[in-house]
Amino acid sequence: MINVCRQAAWFGIILLFSQVIPLPLTHVYAETDNTVDPQLVEEFRSSQPEYLNSNQSMISSEKKTEVVQEFSFVNKTSRTTVGQPVLLHFKSNLPANEVLLRIPAPGQIFEAAFSNGESIQHSYGEYWTLKTSKQQTEFFFPLIFEEAGQYFLTIDNDADHFYLEVEEKRAETRTSAGGSRVEEDLSEQAEPSLNDQQQETKSIETTNEMPIVVQPVMVTEKNLSISEALIAAENARILQEITDPQNRSSTSVSNWSQFRSAWNSSGTSQIILTATINYSNSILGSSLNARNASIFLKADFAYQKINLMASKNFLEMNGTANLSLDGISIPGSSNTPVKHNGSGLVDIRNSALINHTQSAGAALEAQNINLSGYFEIQSVGRTTSAISVVRGGTITITPHVSARSYIVADFGSSYGGNNAKPISMGTTSRIILNTNRLTMADPMLTPRSSWFQVNAILNGANGSQVVSSTSDPNDFAERYVELFNERWYSSLIFSGSGSGFEPPIQTGSVTVKYVDNQGNELSESESFTGNVGTAYTTSPKDIDGWSLTEMPLNATGLFTQEPITVEYRYQRIQRRVILQANLAEGGAPSADKDMLIDQEETEIHANTNEGYRFVSWEILSGTGAMLADETSENTTFTMGSSDVVLQANYEEEATDVPPLDPLDPEKEINPENPPQLPKDQGQISIDFVSQFDFGIQAISAQDQTYYAKPQRLLTEDGTVMKEERPNYVQVSDRRSESKRDGWTLSVRQLENFQTKNKDHELIGARLRFLNQQIATAQDGTPPGVQETSDLTLIPGEKHILLQAKGTEGAGTWIYRFGDAQSAAQSVALDVPKTANPNAAQYQTTLSWELSAVPDN
Repeated sequence: MINVCRQAAWFGIILLFSQVIPLPLTHVYAETDNTVDPQLVEEFRSSQPEYLNSNQSMISSEKKTEVVQEFSFVNKTSRTTVGQPVLLHFKSNLPANEVLLRIPAPGQIFEAAFSNGESIQHSYGEYWTLKTSKQQTEFFFPLIFEEAGQYFLTIDNDADHFYLEVEEKRAETRTSAGGSRVEEDLSEQAEPSLNDQQQETKSIETTNEMPIVVQPVMVTEKNLSISEALIAAENARILQEITDPQNRSSTSVSNWSQFRSAWNSSGTSQIILTATINYSNSILGSSLNARNASIFLKADFAYQKINLMASKNFLEMNGTANLSLDGISIPGSSNTPVKHNGSGLVDIRNSALINHTQSAGAALEAQNINLSGYFEIQSVGRTTSAISVVRGGTITITPHVSARSYIVADFGSSYGGNNAKPISMGTTSRIILNTNRLTMADPMLTPRSSWFQVNAILNGANGSQVVSSTSDPNDFAERYVELFNERWYSSLIFSGSGSGFEPPIQTGSVTVKYVDNQGNELSESESFTGNVGTAYTTSPKDIDGWSLTEMPLNATGLFTQEPITVEYRYQRIQRRVILQANLAEGGAPSADKDMLIDQEETEIHANTNEGYRFVSWEILSGTGAMLADETSENTTFTMGSSDVVLQANYEEEATDVPPLDPLDPEKEINPENPPQLPKDQGQISIDFVSQFDFGIQAISAQDQTYYAKPQRLLTEDGTVMKEERPNYVQVSDRRSESKRDGWTLSVRQLENFQTKNKDHELIGARLRFLNQQIATAQDGTPPGVQETSDLTLIPGEKHILLQAKGTEGAGTWIYRFGDAQSAAQSVALDVPKTANPNAAQYQTTLSWELSAVPDN
């Protein structure tokens, strides 16, 4: 048993018929020496029917259709039962010995019934290739179904359909050998199953015994009704078979069934024709829907045809959807082959539209039309234009510079005088012409009047008026209007050929400019000349500091009568600023802009981290770059003529700032009795605080004031020196400028003076700071002293001594009590007589606080 699996693939036959269409011209018109690939033109001409052969003395309107291979089922619908082989009958219009069949699962090929040398070969998915021993036009194909259902079978890449309903077996009556009727349930009959039949068929090769088989029954037409749901599902299957798996909106088609499924699907945006598409009727339907979505029809590698001559079908568009044809020939009959009911564009490139019926109207009807490349638009009706521009639309015509194209009303007529113009339109429509040659001709394509290099805009009824024009000779406006109403005029020929007319040699010029985006010239422009129609080539210049944005579209082309300007546009080359740090932990240097053009400026920032000091900027590589200030953390950088590597140099700051001489802050000293300071205070720190010693005093019954001893210094070996200094507090703010936000120095006396064992206090004793002074060895704005007169400490209360706002107080500052003369009398302790001291040692604790809280 051979089972059929589902899988998608492509299959098609392309038949190309070539023919040449020479036209015997009795009048001469323009020609050119531009080279054209004759094969492309001949492929285009080969898509036309034979009746266009103009070797006849008169162009015949007889319609001859090229013959292509077509397969079709003799019957379209039938019915059978499960397990009953049936014999399908189909034909071909040309002899053949091979055809592609689609058999849906669970259909099986009944090879036992092959009798004339037929063979079957699996192609792909559900598709099989039937081969015969000789060419023939009638074919019979046996198959059997194992399951009930409704099935479509197809031939020749789904070109034609056969619908089969398979029912379950029913009880039947048969006549016995004695003539009596016997009831028999076919589902239980003794005849072998399909598997048994095939196994027995195989055994013939070894035993030569004739197996018992069920004989195939020839299908007969049942004229069954097919539901819309089944038809929609089959159309969807066909569309899936022909859809490009990489581009779900693109399909490739080779027959009418495939083309119809693709055209009627709104999800299809591109149809590629791989063979001539001849209209054919089908049980699935045969009509084309009017599309509301844009569609592009193109030939695969040669010009292909959509033959509508045997149908009432036509390509119809609605709304703003666009229709594009490339390399397509569409012969039509009872309808206009292409019609657009909306405002979307109909773009015809290298294609032909032919209306073969006098009652059908124009070959093309639309509001907005574009014709380019090679094209042939024809109508047969004696009073019917080939193209109808409706609703005040525009048709733009830009034919190939050397291959002939035409628009013909009443093509093939043996007489003129029908007064049908090539293009029908109202007074508000326009025709835009841009052609190498233009010829007004009669319906036999006999030229009557020609021009070279026509650029024109026409309006008026049927394009009767010239809005503007240039031509060679430059009399198009006068001569065209004069000849327009001649009854013979019903054809336009573009880029025709002839031997009697030599166009004058024209010289054209090309000017090449090199400009920036504002149109300013960066280099001297260049100009050169050449014969009109010959090729020119330009190239960009290398301009230092500038790069080309894109190649102009007219960098190469053909000389024309009108001067050509080629503009190469440039933009300034942007150089890169690469910033790095000599110490990764020292900071994160940054720039406001890291891509600059030559001589452009930007601000750069060191962004120094705590614990480090910015030293300098250094240009490691780059040409012509400059720094406004190499030692400033924030400075201006100017780009040179190449990429730049810029380095920020940092150095680690000392963790602790040594005590300085309060009278000479440039000198470091070794003070006696230093306090125990917290480690790693960071970038803002208290470097030193004098500890006040009031000495040994006699108990007095009177109010007394005692003064703290001045700060004494030590030698390197620890010996106390005779020199004395004022008591002082040293503060440092080493933060970077960007992180500096001021600071405050305050003090709090935690308790009254008391004995060590805290059994007695000097009630009422007060500590006073006199002669407060600020000193430093550096420039900058000092912090402000908050209480300029004598400051008396109240135990438990916090007193702000100094305050630096913003960038004030940067660096190291000395807050001292007195100077060289007043050092011994600047920290006072007032003890009232009521304190009643004991003969003991009294002390208190001062809490010094340096905070970097901003001033609110």
